[in-house]
Amino acid sequence: MSVGIVGLGYVGLPLAVAFAEAGEVVIGLDSDRSKVDRLNAAESYIEDVPSSTLAALTDRISATTEYAELGTCEAVIVCVPTPLTGSREPDLSFLESAANNLAEILTDGQLVVLESTTYPGTTRDLMAPTLEAGGKKAGTDFHLAFSPERIDPGRTDFTVRTTPKLVGGLTPSCTERSVALYEKICDQVVPLSGPEAAELSKLLENIFRSVNIALVNELAQLCDRLGVDVWEVVDAASTKPFGFMRFDPGPGMGGHCLPVDPFYLAFSAREHDFYPEFIELAGKVNQSQPLFCVNRVERVLNDNRRPVNGTRILILGVSYKGGVGDVRESPSLKIIRLLSELGADLSYHDPHVPELVDAGLVNSELVPALEAADLTVIVTAHPEFDIEDVVRQSDLVLDLRESHAESMPITSPGSDPMARLKFPGRRPQHSHWQVIKSDKGTLALAISTVGIAGTVLAAQYGRLLTRRTHEQSSGEHMVAAPTDLLSAAPAAAVDTVNVAVDGFGTATRSELILFNLLAGFLGSFASVRLTTWMIKDDRGPFRNVKVGGRHIHHFVPGILLAFASGIAALVVKGETGDKRIAVSMGIGMGLTFDEAALLLDMRDVYWTREGLLSVQLSLGTVATLGITILTMRILGRGERHQEESGEIPKLDGTVAVPGT
Repeated sequence: MSVGIVGLGYVGLPLAVAFAEAGEVVIGLDSDRSKVDRLNAAESYIEDVPSSTLAALTDRISATTEYAELGTCEAVIVCVPTPLTGSREPDLSFLESAANNLAEILTDGQLVVLESTTYPGTTRDLMAPTLEAGGKKAGTDFHLAFSPERIDPGRTDFTVRTTPKLVGGLTPSCTERSVALYEKICDQVVPLSGPEAAELSKLLENIFRSVNIALVNELAQLCDRLGVDVWEVVDAASTKPFGFMRFDPGPGMGGHCLPVDPFYLAFSAREHDFYPEFIELAGKVNQSQPLFCVNRVERVLNDNRRPVNGTRILILGVSYKGGVGDVRESPSLKIIRLLSELGADLSYHDPHVPELVDAGLVNSELVPALEAADLTVIVTAHPEFDIEDVVRQSDLVLDLRESHAESMPITSPGSDPMARLKFPGRRPQHSHWQVIKSDKGTLALAISTVGIAGTVLAAQYGRLLTRRTHEQSSGEHMVAAPTDLLSAAPAAAVDTVNVAVDGFGTATRSELILFNLLAGFLGSFASVRLTTWMIKDDRGPFRNVKVGGRHIHHFVPGILLAFASGIAALVVKGETGDKRIAVSMGIGMGLTFDEAALLLDMRDVYWTREGLLSVQLSLGTVATLGITILTMRILGRGERHQEESGEIPKLDGTVAVPGT
């Protein structure tokens, strides 16, 4: 038996392989010359069909662009696209073209089966009259039936053979012929009363999913308003062993069926003066879901003081489902378009999609793309993605698919909140959408500040140790023996403390005020960076501390260190006027630029992250240099005063002491 397949896409090619593996000769037809050439070269372009499989079937599968070659086939199966127009109306142009071409080569006794998803009545009212235009009668001279495709790209547990096949012929003899055809490749074939029942059953299968997905997507939008974790709600409801079927929210629906079928049925219903409002509403909710996701992107960026315009956003996964390269009706396309209209600097990574011609984008390498992006948005979770690794390498991450859901247990009020918060796809109660970010530059500055302070004190201690060692030795050499160093070490430590106290006690008014300003700034700045890092990494005393929103931990370190700076000024300086100046200025600078930026953010004054970080680093660098110079001057003055008063030994001139 010879079988013709019109349309060699995600439905037609697996079908052609199934018939060839059953021993039938298959002639595939497609208008795309590149597909025909690749198929004839045994090169697959569909993930579900390996090239090795095609190579083993080259003697039974061939491809063409000419309908005339189908004239010898005993059966012809039509698997052409049936998309929607821009106004969401059925587009049957591909189907009409195929029917017109088949009418010209139709032979007596030939079986024609339509598998393309469409509205009830298409087989009887469109296909039959078109094929009968040449004078042949459907059900008498040739046979006509509808058998809905049930291919789920990327799925391996249900195949063409193991998925029950529905068949509805125009006449009983048409049904009988169709059942005999599909029994060659399917374990179970279910005959129906006619093509309308088969057409509508296909729509029901997908509309059932569409309505339930719309329900959970709408619930996700409501949970966003209520501040409730929608994933926790779905997880909890799924524990019921009866009466509930799990559906997960996401960025929207895609593919060749789910986003299309509700509009096909609604179109058919309106022709009969019936308006399926429930079904149409589900379609509208799912169509609007990408816009809701774009709003989430805007909020995440706003929470981190960034605009959408100019921000580098990486879209991770652009096909409509994981494991395939099909971008038909993919929600990522609408998300990309909307973000582009807002001025985002977009890139994408998808191992299954080499380019998006309409968007003018090509696939980016994953690691460089993650490093360059300000925000990574997970739209489609391909099995190749290591989501935890993506999170570690990214600055900000927004997960629209809950890609890590299988590893996330249901949490209770007493459980570890960081189990969820480390992944920003979920929204914990009473907090903003979580993000994972790293301020390596500011943390490095804080560490370097501490290092510089330690170096200055170590240098001062070294000079005083030199004095004490020289005093205890014979005087002819700076260091007489290692024992001299050990014996002089305690006295040098006491000298260092006394020099510091003396230096601050004799510091000028301007030096003391400026030192308190810079110390308050750097101290609180370093503390905030360190505590924020420990909170986000769930370390030390900050384990289980909730992050997100405007929590008090942002302000406490700066405020406390500001008051500590002011108290230090009160203790060291005696004049009343100087006390007031030191306290007020120390508290002001103690709030740090990091805290001031958050206060501005709460008043809707937004900064870009790059600008904010550059100002932080600039001020921090200036403060570090300034306080280093001040500390050296203050310690030098204290050292001279201690030497003049005889508290530390004088040198005989053979050793040059800095600051004297």
